[in-house]
Amino acid sequence: MVERKRVVLYVGIFVVLLLLITGFYEKFGSKGLGWFYYGKYSKGNGRATLWEAPYAPGTGSRLMRVVSLTPALTETVCDLGAGDCLVGVTDNDDYPEFVKKLPSVGDMYPNLELIAAAAPDLLVYDPQLLPAGVQSRFKALKNTQKLPLHLANLEDLRQILPVLGQALQRKEAADKLAVRLEDKIERLEKASSAWQRKPRVFLAIWPNPIVTVGKTSYIDGLITWAGGRNCYGELNNDYPTVSLEDLVRQNPDLVIMSCSGMSTWEKSPGWKSLPAVMNKRVYFIPAGLLHRPTMRCLEGTELMQRYCWEVAKDMTGELGAKVEHDS
Repeated sequence: MVERKRVVLYVGIFVVLLLLITGFYEKFGSKGLGWFYYGKYSKGNGRATLWEAPYAPGTGSRLMRVVSLTPALTETVCDLGAGDCLVGVTDNDDYPEFVKKLPSVGDMYPNLELIAAAAPDLLVYDPQLLPAGVQSRFKALKNTQKLPLHLANLEDLRQILPVLGQALQRKEAADKLAVRLEDKIERLEKASSAWQRKPRVFLAIWPNPIVTVGKTSYIDGLITWAGGRNCYGELNNDYPTVSLEDLVRQNPDLVIMSCSGMSTWEKSPGWKSLPAVMNKRVYFIPAGLLHRPTMRCLEGTELMQRYCWEVAKDMTGELGAKVEHDS
């Protein structure tokens, strides 16, 4: 009798488990097992380690699952309104704020096991930022669309918006974002086109050694749109290293700091003698508003244009229209 009850109990437990597994499969699909995967890669950075299946609010419908391996592409995915589709990013992703808590799949050498566990429908990455050997391993992701997109400047952003929008099923959002991009650029160019003088700008990318912007960097174009002239715009280099002595010889009209660590310069007599320093024309713009070719870098350019305008106005005594930008 006891043995019979035990058999009935085991059969009951088996049936319940079978029903649970069947229901789970129907709800999450063949990729649902990734939902139970606990990440092995952790640096104690507070990121989640459980791959959660995203759902459209109030619908119960499963959203596309996306893993992004490039911070600039992550931002663009979010700009297209698909941030809730992200199930994996890299250690370097920090914007928007919520991506800091998303599961990480590594850095420039992503962990393929973690990517597979996230069960992405779409994997977006910049092929020029990942070693070829890493990219070749993506072939093992059989049920994942791989979308290589190079994003190094705003012209690249123009090109990838329709492609990424289509892959994310956000074509309308991509069209609107493209219009907004062109509108912001047109406003910037128009605002500074009538200035009598264009101030010479030194923009610091890194403090020690001093790294600035050359003519082949997209940031050189941002300085031009802001109404300034890049002190090092003749250097055929993206981000050249320069000396403090040479910076003093360049004698910029204003300095834009997009990095911390300026204290190493402040003790230098040459730095203190710069008119830009003595006239308090040293400004700070967060790196996130300039260092990535996304929509946010236009916000940084708008800030830079306001600073350039204040200096240009002082240089020429212009009393023209104020620089204004939409929010």
